[in-house]
Amino acid sequence: MTPDFNRLKTKKDRSIGQKSVNLIRDPGHVDVNVSVLYVSHSVIPLEDTEQVVQKLALAAARANEQSSITGALIFTGRAFAQYLEGDAADVGPLLQRIRADTRHEDMIILMQAAKARRRFAGWSLAYNGLSPLVTAIVERARLSSAAGSERGVRSLISFMERFSVRPITQPSSGRRLSASAN
Repeated sequence: MTPDFNRLKTKKDRSIGQKSVNLIRDPGHVDVNVSVLYVSHSVIPLEDTEQVVQKLALAAARANEQSSITGALIFTGRAFAQYLEGDAADVGPLLQRIRADTRHEDMIILMQAAKARRRFAGWSLAYNGLSPLVTAIVERARLSSAAGSERGVRSLISFMERFSVRPITQPSSGRRLSASAN
């Protein structure tokens, strides 16, 4: 069967340079592992952000666990940065649902790649609450990607890996669903 190459692009996102690579969806191959990093701007009213995003993160962690998707989410109060990894057959539709979510806009995919090893294997979604201090890291990733550099993107991924090392909550299944806000 011929692989289905989807740009997964809508009116409310824009691709940066050559960083936007086609996501490969191969229905004939069960284990096509991909990773995706995107950033977007929040349109959640400021007074509701912590509560809305906490609920979103918990619901996403549970849904990701059902689909064997892993990753990390950072929310600065103004921007989201999310790293997702899993089978392309699961990640592709998830990205379409995320793109359609009205709580954010201007979604930019900074990185897509086929991956053999998961960075966040133990996390269905690592999230550690509102993080306004990482705004500069998220913006640096967006700007370096726009300039054709991977340096800021690598820094953001490295930061996400460091903040997800220590679980704050651990469900009875033994799998880390989500770190919770303090």
